[in-house]
Amino acid sequence: MQNYSSPIQRLTVEQSIRRAAYEDLDKRGSSTSQGIARVHGLLASYLFQRGFTIVDQRTAIEGQSMTLPWGSYSAYDGTAAQKMDWEDPAQVSKAAAALATFHKLTAAYTHPPDTADSFVQEFLQLLEELRMDLKSLDESSMDLMSGSMQLFKDSLPRVEGLVSDLSYETLPRLFIHGSYCCSNILFQDGELVKIPNLDRSRYEARALDISIALADLTPSVYDAVYLESINTFFSNYDQIQPLESCEEEALPALLMAREAYQALRDIRRIAKIQDQRRKHLQAGKFRRHVSRLDWLEENQESLREIFRKQEREYETRFALRVGARSGRENFQEFQETA
Repeated sequence: MQNYSSPIQRLTVEQSIRRAAYEDLDKRGSSTSQGIARVHGLLASYLFQRGFTIVDQRTAIEGQSMTLPWGSYSAYDGTAAQKMDWEDPAQVSKAAAALATFHKLTAAYTHPPDTADSFVQEFLQLLEELRMDLKSLDESSMDLMSGSMQLFKDSLPRVEGLVSDLSYETLPRLFIHGSYCCSNILFQDGELVKIPNLDRSRYEARALDISIALADLTPSVYDAVYLESINTFFSNYDQIQPLESCEEEALPALLMAREAYQALRDIRRIAKIQDQRRKHLQAGKFRRHVSRLDWLEENQESLREIFRKQEREYETRFALRVGARSGRENFQEFQETA
């Protein structure tokens, strides 16, 4: 690792390199894989230097290595590790704690301004383009989605209203992981050993990263078991990195928006697929996202109760700490006057 004469010098070097990486992106375009790899490598280095060693070291260019001032990063061989078992409460708890620690560190990560569209801006733009995408679908594609399509259309005004009321741009922001799902949370012998794929990390609302994690706790249908997994994950996250009330209020809407966003992307993909087998598979994904969206809408109140419960528990813990401190001060004052 590169040695610096002082922490200030190291910070200055890191900031200058990060700024150069973003300038490189501005000059060459956001699709420049080398520039993107450089930005993600900088974030990985920042986390490693602060003890968060389970984050992936590889660059965005698979199989290659990249030499930076503090060392070399290369592809990680995760053949011995297994993706997280979402039905195992212990693994869900550890995954939540890891994400909370990740956010705690990236909240202090300095960077040049990010000009990319936010998730909400992308979502609302996709909604505007939906009409055009529907016109480009042939009859056989519409038949594949016919049962779910009307349910999806009926739910969109509700989702759009929730998202529009969010005040999303005012939510606390930091560098998010962007793809914190079961397949990207690797365990070995019951311990979380690696969090690969920083490829989608970006400066966004923290609540979005949590909603991505919660949405992908299960690869299948949403049900009562999934609701319990949400409770386990969120309670363990909140113990380390409590959310603000505005974030807790936003989470149910963001969960719905993410499923709707995925369904919108499915429609766009189906319109471009020629192979019938692949088209059937994509239509199946669309139906699954619509089913999950419908479940989330029906269980909005249960979700809000889970998120509000953590806020109440945090307020109780804070009140107990204040009460204990006050009791100690009163006892000390009594001893001094005795």
